Amino acid sequence: MELEGDFGLSHLEAGARLSFPRAGSKIMPYVGAWVGRPSLTTTLDDFDTGASSDFSLSGFAAGASGGVQLFLSPKLALDGGLSIGVGKMGNVKLDGQKQTTQGLESTTTTRLRFGANWYP
Repeated sequence: MELEGDFGLSHLEAGARLSFPRAGSKIMPYVGAWVGRPSLTTTLDDFDTGASSDFSLSGFAAGASGGVQLFLSPKLALDGGLSIGVGKMGNVKLDGQKQTTQGLESTTTTRLRFGANWYP
């Protein structure tokens, strides 16, 4: 199956993180929890009729995360972690009109993160 077109995927999330600093250590582990609203939008084209329709899926998700910061200096740390979430994508709209779903409700999200944090 080949899909063409533009897709928009967004996650609006809020959460909290609890860090566990250890005196004299350059390593700081942390855990967190979050809730959010994932959303997927696109335009569907019917090649037989030439009609286009706006399509979106959205819902609610919640998850947990954990990771470790490795401080290279007091102001710079490498950060690696994992986040896992579950939710439902039960809100379906086609051209602004709410539609019923069949089999699209359960979602899982897994993110493996690596980056750097700067503390000015």
